[in-house]
Amino acid sequence: MQYATTTGWFLIVAAMIVGTGCAPDAANDQDVARSLQLDAPKKNQVAFTTWTRDIHFARGAATLSPEETRALEKFIAATIRPGDEVTIAVSQADASAKGNPSVQSALAARREASIAGLLPKLPQSPVFELANDTTLAGPRDAATLRVGRYAVIPPKCPDWTKPEADDFTNSPSSNFGCADAMNIGMMVADPADLVRGQQAGGADAAFAARGVEQYRSGAISKSLAALSDTSTPGAGGGQGGGGQGGGSGGGGGS
Repeated sequence: MQYATTTGWFLIVAAMIVGTGCAPDAANDQDVARSLQLDAPKKNQVAFTTWTRDIHFARGAATLSPEETRALEKFIAATIRPGDEVTIAVSQADASAKGNPSVQSALAARREASIAGLLPKLPQSPVFELANDTTLAGPRDAATLRVGRYAVIPPKCPDWTKPEADDFTNSPSSNFGCADAMNIGMMVADPADLVRGQQAGGADAAFAARGVEQYRSGAISKSLAALSDTSTPGAGGGQGGGGQGGGSGGGGGS
């Protein structure tokens, strides 16, 4: 009886030891999670957002009504910014054209010009589309103004999820790369450059030479000493003292 009890306890202890050895190590799992997090560098995401505005014309008309003009101007003022991609899609399915392609194209071109005349001056000209499919430009006697814009979505920073005290792997900080990603995301003038970049253009030799010539001719100061003297409080006080001294000298001469 005692032998059976001892054997039972031995089996229980052995099972506990085996189970402990098979149990996942929480510390190791945490290290793996940290490694996976560090393998995913901090980077910006760029999203493209589109706004649309349906524009309605009277049958056979190439100009907008006063009400439609005011509504379109309000949309343009609230939506369009420099660098946006603007598309004007004009429907060719005009009832007054009676299926005549040349009449449809001419009317669509005049309508496009009427809409483009309300747009502000943009770095790149708007794209003009002739929409045979009414889904692109709404119903007949209609057009659609599409405004597309790239926007930067920064990473989740700062990231202090990795404790510094118990790191025995000498791995980088979880906040590594946050500053670079955040700064370039906030500084880039056109977020589209993060997607496709721009073609490198040739250097403007005439512009560069003009700057050198202005420097050599004295049009541009070769020293910042004069600017620093007039901009610092100490320099201003020194000038005032010199003026008083000159006045005393004049008095002594008389």
